[in-house]
Amino acid sequence: MHFAGIDYVGPLPGDLQRMTMFFAGVHAGATQADAAKAPVKFITAPAVAAVIRKRGLEPG
Repeated sequence: MHFAGIDYVGPLPGDLQRMTMFFAGVHAGATQADAAKAPVKFITAPAVAAVIRKRGLEPG
């Protein structure tokens, strides 16, 4: 996907996958909590799922 001539044919079988989970949080005392939540809200929006899949990842 990142190099010309490389074709993505599908995900690896589950036993061969290396899964990485990303987490985000906002400190309870954050003074700009809404601003801190904005990027998380963006990357978890349903409209972004197609872009995430296009890059070979699975949205959570």
